[in-house]
Amino acid sequence: MNFKRKNVISEKINQPNINEYSKIEGSYTKNYFIKNKELGYGPLKDTRVSAVKTLNGNHIYNVEYIINNNGLRHLDYIRSSPSLLFFGCSYMFGEGLNNNETLPYLLIKLFNNHFNGFNYGFHGYGPHQMLRALEIDLPTHHGAKDVKAAIFQTASWHIYRSGGFSEWDQSGPNYKIINNKITYSGPFHSKLYNNFLNFITKHFHILKLMHNRISALKMDNYINLSNQYIQILDASRKIIDEKFNAPFYVLFWDEPYIINNNFDLTNYLLQKLELMNFNIVKVSESTNELSFDKLKIAHDGHPNIDANKLNAIALKNIIQAQ
Repeated sequence: MNFKRKNVISEKINQPNINEYSKIEGSYTKNYFIKNKELGYGPLKDTRVSAVKTLNGNHIYNVEYIINNNGLRHLDYIRSSPSLLFFGCSYMFGEGLNNNETLPYLLIKLFNNHFNGFNYGFHGYGPHQMLRALEIDLPTHHGAKDVKAAIFQTASWHIYRSGGFSEWDQSGPNYKIINNKITYSGPFHSKLYNNFLNFITKHFHILKLMHNRISALKMDNYINLSNQYIQILDASRKIIDEKFNAPFYVLFWDEPYIINNNFDLTNYLLQKLELMNFNIVKVSESTNELSFDKLKIAHDGHPNIDANKLNAIALKNIIQAQ
């Protein structure tokens, strides 16, 4: 499996000029993504890489990612306790930002460096990586003690990641609902399956089209995918409560996500999560309802430092009040 998913030309970005393409270069594209038995993939430990993204030759960002000996994004704060746990995708990891611009860094800074932080967010991850990390107790293994809170940053489209539809995550942890309980069932696909799929889709165009069509039909089943996503979050919340006796907060990017013409997946998920009494922090509220475009890196789509600062303030107030 090729983990260098953004090493040459990334997807066409959603801008008025459809001929514009973004490109990522730097050591980020070489020997950074590695296989991980439990999570599918992750970063090389004890490494420092550069990531330079350009649009038609102009810089969008030029940053550095520092990974510590636990395989997590480095935070300057090193304490034995208490701890904060962070989970999510590239939004929580801080793609396009330097270490001191990420949400975990900024939140801990607001607490005057009182906490030790563990950032389990990574490029392309979803809630399934969070649950698996908790099930195998990575926080304890990494030295997390006296956990005061766990924060999961998410968005509606995460239902497709936990459903196994990310082409870069075909070996990620697969969860199925068995007897009304979310259950780990190994990786999404075996190494043999992945190799076979890569071969036929590369050499047989009609089979690739058939595979893409089958995947699209499965993705349309958003009710089942949403239920799977919610149960993964609920299982994660229970482990946080039972193992660490700490609250679990869901930082939700609540911009509308319209599918099937008029169905807002974001609204649907939020209603379900609220009925289950999740501690939800809506980005629209924590950022004073600023335009979502203003909260993201231009021509990129990941949260910018302004979004992280505002979300950090909101989370600090909530954690202090618990």
